Order: sequence, then structure tokens, then C-alpha cells
Amino acid sequence: MVGAGMRSPFRLVSLVAVAVLGLALLVPAGASSASKKGIPAFLTYKAMVHVAGGLTFTSHRDTFMNCSPGQRWTMKEESDVDIRGNLLIETYKNQQVRASGIEVPGAAESKNSLASYEESNYCLPDEPVELDRPECGSVTGMGSANLQPDARRRGPKRVSIGIGRTTGGTQNTSCTWGLGSRPTPTGSNTDQFTTEWGSIVLPLDITIKQLRTLGVKKKLIRTIRVGGRCEAPVIYRGSKIPSDTSDMDDGDCEADGDFIVTIKRLNRSTKQGVPVN
Repeated sequence: MVGAGMRSPFRLVSLVAVAVLGLALLVPAGASSASKKGIPAFLTYKAMVHVAGGLTFTSHRDTFMNCSPGQRWTMKEESDVDIRGNLLIETYKNQQVRASGIEVPGAAESKNSLASYEESNYCLPDEPVELDRPECGSVTGMGSANLQPDARRRGPKRVSIGIGRTTGGTQNTSCTWGLGSRPTPTGSNTDQFTTEWGSIVLPLDITIKQLRTLGVKKKLIRTIRVGGRCEAPVIYRGSKIPSDTSDMDDGDCEADGDFIVTIKRLNRSTKQGVPVN
């Protein structure tokens, strides 16, 4: 017979069993399986990407002189896109990313124009000479977009988007600013779509980890801006810094651009691979 101050071994076992069961009930269902599965090292899924916006270069030319041949003009070069389509995004851990491309007919336009134009010439009795006015126009073609690794080495691995116009012809060079640009940050690009090989590359400040952990049907949205001198534009996020083109000297050029980029994950994963270019 067991004394009043002593507990039965069978009763102790029962109490332990009840306690263990209670702890098990407190653990969320699927927690153990989720921790074991996690996100695979190689992950490929289908996504919708939409990029809309444009980049404008406003440049000024001034050789205007009294009683001498000269020209004064303000020129605008505009590259606009509205590209939407589905692609595959492939990642390896939080270190590497590549994607298939999107091509949409008529989704990219290059539009060059003269906002103002005037000429000077010889004064009488000298005969005036004929001056060549810049030939400006518009071309529209296939818009292309692709996600690619961000070229910056510091910080977490990130993603950029490259966009361009691949058909439609070439603008007349007389109606272009004509010089190269070295934008900031490293790896970005701000070519106008005056030719079929010009491209714009925008850093998105989206990490590869964010792409991998993005939920199905969820979106990542970024507003990207461009500003500063055309020869050294800055690509940035945040509040708009207005450009000033009211008092420009000969050779001056100002860049101004805004783009909205949306990435929406469409499924958990796919066995289909990204084609190797």
C-alpha cells in the first residue's frame, strides 16, 4: 500500500505524458515540416514584370551671333516605355539571379524634338548662308526588359532592370545631344533610345533575398528617378529633385526621368529553367 505522502510511479508517468502532449498542442501546425523544407537553394518561379516611365535629356546649343551665321536651340530627347509581361526568375541562395526576358511590340518610343530654334546670319550687304536645322522625329519599336544582377559589390546582392528598344530604326544624329553618360551608381546606364542598341539600366534596391521570400501573388514596387547633368546623371529613389532648364549655356544638358517597376510573383516554383543566352 502506498503512503499518503508518496506518489505512484504510474501516476508520475501519466503526468509526464499529459505535459508532453500539452506542449505539442502549443506548437503551430506545420512548424517542424516548414523548418525542414525551407526555401530550396535553387528556386525558379514565374513572375509578372511591369516597367513604365521615361527619361528626358534637355540640351542647349548656342552659337548665335550678330551679323554672323549661328544657331540657338533647345532640344529634347525622350525615351519612353510601357512594358508588361511574364518571365522566369531563377535564384541561387541569396547570391545569384538571372531571368528570361520580355519583349512587347510597340512598347518603346524615342521622340526627339526642338523646344525652340532661331538663327543668326550675315548682315546686308552680305548674302545670308543656308544653315542646316536639326532633323528631329519619333521612332517606335519593340520594348524589351530583363532583370539582371546589380553590379555594385558592396552590400547585399541586389537586382537591376535593363530596358531598351530593339526595332524601329535610328534617329538622325543631328537631333541628338551626342555625348556619352557615366551615371551613378556603378553598373547603371542612361542611354537614350535613339538607336536600337541603346539601353537603360536601373538599380532597383531589391535584394535577391527579397525576391526569394516574396509571397505568391505579392508585389515589389519601386519608383526610380533620374536627375542631374546628362554626362553624369544620378539614379535615385525618394522625393523628386526638379531639374532646372530655364537658364542654360551652350553645351549644357539636364537629365530628368521617372520609372515605376512592379514585380509580382505568380507561383511557388516551376521546373522550367531560364534559357541560357
